[in-house]
Amino acid sequence: MKIYFLGAISGLSTYRKNYEKEVRILEKMGHHVLSDHVLDVDHNRPDTFVVNSDKEYFEYMIGRIRSSDIVVADISHPTANIGYEISYALSNNIPVLALYSESKGRKVFPLLVGNQSDLLCLREYDNKNISNILKEEMGKLEDSACIKFTIMINPQIASYLDWISEKNKLTRSAFIKKLIEDYMMSDKSYKKK
Repeated sequence: MKIYFLGAISGLSTYRKNYEKEVRILEKMGHHVLSDHVLDVDHNRPDTFVVNSDKEYFEYMIGRIRSSDIVVADISHPTANIGYEISYALSNNIPVLALYSESKGRKVFPLLVGNQSDLLCLREYDNKNISNILKEEMGKLEDSACIKFTIMINPQIASYLDWISEKNKLTRSAFIKKLIEDYMMSDKSYKKK
């Protein structure tokens, strides 16, 4: 899959090794990771980045997000740019894995924590568990990137889905998917096909 990687440029002095490790793991998993805008540019020398204007930069980055299957964002050092890019991805139905390390005492964006989107996954990590987290969450996000559909429900069903999702620590879509999978497995006429 094609992954757009985000990490705060202003956080490079603290988080560069984390960013590099995350990108390496994703590439070892066989993904094509767009990370040069964060890791391969000398941000002290603007002439090393080929984009010349703010408008051109905006269109370049938005084009990269739109062309990606999934966005992986390290939000340990939150910035407005990262928040905007995550919001843009989600509003365009692109799944987002947002990773954060609270070892430095930073907090994640409150708006992300409260977001109920089935396309957003927030995970805290450390150097010991980052590989397992990426493998686990990428599998889930790859599934959500495959086929999407919209279902209209009434407020009573929405309220129930919110409640059962919180109770079972699942997203609404994961709960519905499990219901369908369970029904599918018990449907004897379907198994005969």
